[in-house]
Amino acid sequence: MFKLIRKKERLDIFKRSTFIGIALLIGQIVPYVASVGIVIYLTLCGYSNVQMNNMLTNDTVVFSTLNVILTVICFVVPFWLFGKICIGKKAHEYMPFAFPKMNKVTFMCVAFGIGASMASNFISNFVAIFMETFLGLVPEQPELGGAIDNPEVLGIALLCTAAAPAFIEEFAFRGVALSILRKFGDMPAIIISALLFGIMHGNFVQIPFAFGVGLALGLITVMTDSIWPAVAVHFANNAIAVIFEYFSYMPFGSIITTMIFYGLIALGIIMFIKLFKSGAFKRISKAPSTMGAFERAVRMMLSPTVIIAVIMFIFTAVQYVSAA
Repeated sequence: MFKLIRKKERLDIFKRSTFIGIALLIGQIVPYVASVGIVIYLTLCGYSNVQMNNMLTNDTVVFSTLNVILTVICFVVPFWLFGKICIGKKAHEYMPFAFPKMNKVTFMCVAFGIGASMASNFISNFVAIFMETFLGLVPEQPELGGAIDNPEVLGIALLCTAAAPAFIEEFAFRGVALSILRKFGDMPAIIISALLFGIMHGNFVQIPFAFGVGLALGLITVMTDSIWPAVAVHFANNAIAVIFEYFSYMPFGSIITTMIFYGLIALGIIMFIKLFKSGAFKRISKAPSTMGAFERAVRMMLSPTVIIAVIMFIFTAVQYVSAA
C-alpha cells in the first residue's frame, strides 16, 4: 500500500512539474521566434540594421512596449493553458486570486517583501564576487532600453517595466507554478517556484537576485493566501529600481537612493521579526507525504521538460559572462 501511494505521489509530481517545464520552454522559445518576426517586419519597412539596433536598445518606449507584449505571450498564455490542463480547473478556481484581508499581517508581509527584495541585491553581489574571484568570470546584465532621465520616460518605464511584469510574472510563478506544487508542501513549492523564477531571468546578475526575491514573494503569498501582496511587492521592487535610475541623473541622487535602500532593508528586518513573533510563518503548511521535503523539491526539478528549460536558460546566461 505504501509503495503504491509513493508511486502515485511521484507520478503526480512528475506530471505537474512537466507541465511547468513545457510552459517555461514555450516562454524561452517564443522570444526568439518573435525576434525573427520583428526583424523581418522592420526590414520590410525599410529599417537598416543600425536603425533597428538603436530602436530596440535605446528607445525606452519601443523596448518597454515590446517587452510587455512578449512577457504576456511568454508567461500568461502558456502558464494559464498548461495550468488548466494540469489541474483541470479555471485559473481563479485554484489560484489565490482573492484579495487578502487588509490587516496588519498583510501590511507587514508587503513591507517585509520590499525589504527582502532590496536585501537580495547582496546575494547577487556575492555571486558576482565569487565568480570573478574564483572562476575569473564577470557576469553582466543585458542593457536594454534608453536612459530614464525625464518624467515622460519615467512614467512609461513605471507602467511597462514595473506594473505589467509585476502582475504577469506573479500570475505565472506565484499563481500557477506555486499553486500547482503546493499540494506537495508549501516550502518545496516556494523554493522551486523561486528557483525557476530566478533562472528564467537568463543572466547571472539577476538569477541570484530574483531567486531571493522569489523566496520572499512565495512566503508572503502563502502567509496571506493571495497573490496580490506579491504583486504589490514585485511592483514596488521594479518601481524602486526605475526610480533609483531616474534619481541617478539628479544632484545628490546617489545619497538619496542609498538612504532609501538601507532604510527599506531595516524595515524588512523589523517586519520579519514581527511576522515571526505574530505566528504568521505557522501558516506555511507541511503536506502529508511519503517523501521528505528535500526529495520532493528535487523531484520537482527532475522532469525532462524542466531540465531542458533550465539548460536553455543557463546557456542564455552564459552569453552574458566575460573573462575578468
